[in-house]
Amino acid sequence: MVELRKHLADVLMQFPAIKKVFPSDANFLLVRVQDANFLCDELAKRKIIIRDRSSQPLLKNCVRISVGSREEITRLIDAMSEIFDFQPEIPKLIGSTQGNRCAITQRKTKETDITIEVRLDEPGTSTIATGIGFFDHMLDQIARHGNIGLKIKVNGDLGIDEHHTVEDTGIVLGETLLKALGNKAGIKRYGFYLPMDDSEASCAIDLGGRISLEV
Repeated sequence: MVELRKHLADVLMQFPAIKKVFPSDANFLLVRVQDANFLCDELAKRKIIIRDRSSQPLLKNCVRISVGSREEITRLIDAMSEIFDFQPEIPKLIGSTQGNRCAITQRKTKETDITIEVRLDEPGTSTIATGIGFFDHMLDQIARHGNIGLKIKVNGDLGIDEHHTVEDTGIVLGETLLKALGNKAGIKRYGFYLPMDDSEASCAIDLGGRISLEV
């Protein structure tokens, strides 16, 4: 995400209608544009949503743009090119892949039948079906904010209770993530803490090999 964020900022700054891209360590960019309302409306017509922050103090004509997958960034740039009739130079990173870190795990017990696929370097739309709507939503957030590809198919004994489905999915997801990481090259022990607009949460997972989870 760090590299995608930097390259997205570099592309945005090429547009004449972009006045400033503020420094960011988050999963979004704060951008001052010539006309925030116009840009939000035009992108919405193309089913691309960014947030107008003009109502906030000192943020007139500022918008918040989430750093999504390569595909989402490409859609955004293509749409802005059409809106402003301007074609920026596109960094190669946005259209490239960094490797083939992917894995599939299948696990069947008396209570659940689970198949999970993780694609760390091929972010895209997640496909999740556990039979529990809210659980599907939360798993989708892992794919969306983690910028990874995720497919999860679960058949569980929901007629008895939901806990087997939730517990076993967590086990298989962890196993699949571990396999996809391979030798863990380039993985940093420490991550980032990021409050969202309407809530604040933290989850620290040590991927260095020690068993540790703090929520």
